Amino acid sequence: DFYVLFSDGLSNIGDDLPTGFTAPVFVVSGSTVADHPLLKQIARQSGGAFYNLKSVAEVDALNEVGFAPFVLKSVKVLDGKVTDLTPSSPTPAHGRIPITGMLQSREARLLVEFGIGAEVLSSVTLTVRKADAEPGKLLRQYWAQQKISELMGRVKKNKDELVAMGRDYGLVTPGTSLLVLESLEQYVEHRVMPPESLPEMRKEWIARVEEMDAEKRSEEKDLLAHAVELWNARKEWWNRKFEIPKEPVQKGEEKAAEMEEDEARSSMGMGMGGAGSSAGGGMRSAAPREARMEASVNVSGKKSKAKDEEAAPQPTIQIQAWNPDTPYMKALDKVGKKGAFAHYLKMKKEYGNMPAYYLDCATWFFKNGLRSEGLQVLTNIVELELENPALFRVMAYKLAQEKYLKLAASVLEHVLELRPEEPQSYRDLALVLDQMDQYQRAVELLYKVVLGQWDRFDEIELIALMEMNRIIARAKRKGISKFDVDKRLVELLDLDVRISLTWDTDLTDMDLWVIEPTGEKAFYGNNLSQIGGLVSRDFTQGYGPEEYVLHHAMRGKYKIQANFYGSSAPALTGAVTLQVTVFTNFGRTNEKKQVLTLRLDDAKEVIDVGTIEF
Repeated sequence: DFYVLFSDGLSNIGDDLPTGFTAPVFVVSGSTVADHPLLKQIARQSGGAFYNLKSVAEVDALNEVGFAPFVLKSVKVLDGKVTDLTPSSPTPAHGRIPITGMLQSREARLLVEFGIGAEVLSSVTLTVRKADAEPGKLLRQYWAQQKISELMGRVKKNKDELVAMGRDYGLVTPGTSLLVLESLEQYVEHRVMPPESLPEMRKEWIARVEEMDAEKRSEEKDLLAHAVELWNARKEWWNRKFEIPKEPVQKGEEKAAEMEEDEARSSMGMGMGGAGSSAGGGMRSAAPREARMEASVNVSGKKSKAKDEEAAPQPTIQIQAWNPDTPYMKALDKVGKKGAFAHYLKMKKEYGNMPAYYLDCATWFFKNGLRSEGLQVLTNIVELELENPALFRVMAYKLAQEKYLKLAASVLEHVLELRPEEPQSYRDLALVLDQMDQYQRAVELLYKVVLGQWDRFDEIELIALMEMNRIIARAKRKGISKFDVDKRLVELLDLDVRISLTWDTDLTDMDLWVIEPTGEKAFYGNNLSQIGGLVSRDFTQGYGPEEYVLHHAMRGKYKIQANFYGSSAPALTGAVTLQVTVFTNFGRTNEKKQVLTLRLDDAKEVIDVGTIEF
């Protein structure tokens, strides 16, 4: 007959508004900190009631729960024109009830209906006239307060509208704050137009803002030109024909060893502190990359022809299973599926402050078919530090792997709110939306990466362009062809092999290594191999992604490794969590993909990720 919901209304992942109720919901909250507007909305929309035990006696709430309240059910316009009416949903009819709106005609008649549940028990007709209006802004602000109160029921969904209302009516909302502005520079900095009472400052502000907008358009034009230049270079690589041996051969080992010695010498020159100890928190220099690139290329000068997918090699991917050697994982293996969750709760007292504990245990539950337990354990990660993007990213990666795509997307939307200055926030969300077939938004987000100014992540545009064009190709196969993207940047570069590496920790240097069938190691210091394996720019200060791409693969095995070069980040998760994504036949209809999440604990640690065999 009805539901009783006990909640503070606060959520950290997923939708903020519960759905699926088929009867009135009576919401009870005794928390000092609670989302009262949301809880009221849940109750009102369902025909129930909300009881804040800080202002309502428990006995009164208990006596009323289960009985549909007497409410103002609706406000209807009988004649005339009235817009933006509040309240717009059923409201408890206790005491004085404010009804506000915008009168667009000389007068209007309103029908106000009261009742219980679906039944209308009484009504009142009201007439409002323009002639009765009073001058001033007080009533306008009062209407805005009522409107904001309703919008507060869905803060996330109504964020933009709340910000606009706050700016237009000078009211504080979750998206705005109170500012005291005195100088022109302050008005310009916060993009707030000076009031009409300061006409000269207002005129200067308009001129200054127009100048800033012109500079921004010029910068965007330069960024687009740079992206086109990078993309043309990538297309030249894709069209090259590399001399690929007909059979696997073992060569290049001495070269790889020499590069490892160079890398070791480089790190020794940085001091005992390793990669993170250099002045200013910088990592190693990647200067040798360009010098070595041409030496490792053997080009015939002929333009390659597009491969027929039917004739393409059908490779196999073998991903190394991730089995962290930890006492709590061994304990779960020992107790087995039946007693695993109870034992997890018991061990939580000892290990519960470690994010890795939740990630590892969730992996165990998922692996053993206990999906609801795995989801519960995994989402506990965010309870440790609610506003930490690294923890949210780790959780979202795992959620996506386990096909909880909607939940992963909601988590990454939050990461984007927390870190809009980092290109990875846009890319991570785009890749999950792609899996949900939300192609338009996915392309839009990756295009922002392409046209963005990312000081620490130069050439991340190339990785985003590879992924964006794959998504566009997928969308076209389903009849979606219109995307707001510069045509010079639209061309699918399909590949035999694509491997990408991302990680969760800022100011950390991870490396992607691929040992090709020739024995040559492709990595940041040897970023273009004899057979055409191309490694992206080395991101030495966090997150990645780094990628290895190969247009035409030779037969044999490709060994994938991850190297923890060093970090200057403060320890948070206890280890660096990596995600390795392996594609074969990238961008083609017979594409295959495998994803692995793993951790590296110590600088200079190298781990075998898996192999690809053609």
